[in-house]
Amino acid sequence: ATAVGEQPIKGLLSPAAMGRLAVAEALTNLVWAAVTSLDEVKCSANWMWASKLAGEGAAMWDACEAMCDMMKAIGVAVDGGKDSLSMAARVGDETVKAPGALVVTVYAACPDVTLTLT
Repeated sequence: ATAVGEQPIKGLLSPAAMGRLAVAEALTNLVWAAVTSLDEVKCSANWMWASKLAGEGAAMWDACEAMCDMMKAIGVAVDGGKDSLSMAARVGDETVKAPGALVVTVYAACPDVTLTLT
């Protein structure tokens, strides 16, 4: 079973809250799958951030630290993912940047798929 969590709007106000809530949403979306235990859940984290711009690297760090702290507390780990850290472009004299975003995908085996609700 797989499930996705993302909270980009919350990241505009608090990157740390976005990191925690993306994990929480992904796990909440997985709740109807009949996985055997939380320690069998693995995650992929995909980062989209203009990390080279002033303040953006620190904001991404805050999101990552909050995500990691939450995952450590509940016993879930990221075992893969990808990043797009050039989420800005020059348009004439102006730099246009995309808001920082984190997408957390959780996945786990379901020994009996007939127990899973969809």
